[in-house]
Amino acid sequence: MSLFIGSLNLVAQSEYIEGHLKPTFKDGFDSNGYLILGTGAVLGLVAHQYDHKVQRWFNSKKRMSTGLTKFGNSFGTRYVNILVAGTQMIWDRSNGLAHLEGLLGTNLMITAMKKSIHRTRPNGENEDSFPSGHTSTAFASSGSLSYAYGWKAAIPAYALTTLTLVSRLEDNKHWLSDLVVATSVGIFWARSSGIHHHYLAPIIFEDGGGVKFSMTY
Repeated sequence: MSLFIGSLNLVAQSEYIEGHLKPTFKDGFDSNGYLILGTGAVLGLVAHQYDHKVQRWFNSKKRMSTGLTKFGNSFGTRYVNILVAGTQMIWDRSNGLAHLEGLLGTNLMITAMKKSIHRTRPNGENEDSFPSGHTSTAFASSGSLSYAYGWKAAIPAYALTTLTLVSRLEDNKHWLSDLVVATSVGIFWARSSGIHHHYLAPIIFEDGGGVKFSMTY
């Protein structure tokens, strides 16, 4: 019996990966998805021309308290957002999974870009400046919550995301162009996971799992 249950679990996991997780990682790469990333790249090039000017403006004097910037930065940490998505799964499992998948895609892409580009932070701390992981993660969460619950979630989520973005500049952790490109990455993955979950909702049981298809008319 345990062998049979174990086999069912493996089948369920395989079906979830093939029919659910993989589509989440490819659905966003359509014309609109490429438009989001392309727009981010173009705007990032434009913002690059103002990187030093914006840095000097923020460094000219302290405009935010340390407590406020710490609070703003906290919303961009992957740990906080994973906790939010995990809590979300308790009462809304499908959208919680979409949230987690969006965060996963965001952090994988951001990590690959950071390790490939090696841009030095404006404070000289390290070479992980481009793009901003905090900003992309915050936008991935905001986008996912907005897709799931509409403007009631969008308003507070994007307010916190804006605070995160400004806090990264205030703390001299990123250039403006780092944040612009990171914004497009977060939006891209929130959309990518959202597209798939609008049509395919997972069912997870204590001893296994499955997949259910649903469409809204």
